[in-house]
Amino acid sequence: MKTIEELKKLDMPLFKVAYLIASDAHASDTRNDKKTPYMTHVDKVIELAADHVYSDDPLLSVEPDMVLMESIMVVAALHDVTEDHPDTYPMRYIARTLMEHISYTDLSRLSEIIAGIDAITKKPKGTERYTEYVKRVLSSRLATIVKRADLTHNMSDLGPGNMRDKYDLTLSILTYEL
Repeated sequence: MKTIEELKKLDMPLFKVAYLIASDAHASDTRNDKKTPYMTHVDKVIELAADHVYSDDPLLSVEPDMVLMESIMVVAALHDVTEDHPDTYPMRYIARTLMEHISYTDLSRLSEIIAGIDAITKKPKGTERYTEYVKRVLSSRLATIVKRADLTHNMSDLGPGNMRDKYDLTLSILTYEL
């Protein structure tokens, strides 16, 4: 698995923009322990999602390439930004900022990236059932890949209990649906 430092050195300009947005958004955020910087989670999700490109996953029906890897890494970097900071970083800001850094020939790729970010972003509490959220994640291959990485990392911090069971079940569904 490539480390976040190795991944940041790759020639992926759209990922660099996404990573700067995520770093800025989560600059003062911490994990549940109130000590660990939140970007450590984002970094791990990026690493796990990027590693996914090199796996035998049937979701990736074509030979993995750097364009696909960058798209996955962009969604991974931004997977919690709008959810955690909806007033400062709404989807329209994310879309506009990314659009400024992509060529017109790549607009369909940008559309897939934005759809992935939107699919993985939870709606405000109480406005969407969790099962509907999982269905939305499944509507995007990028969101599905990133959510699997997100759940995998989140589960590494959890002991036995309801949240671990919920994440484990969701991970099974996201994997089974491939």
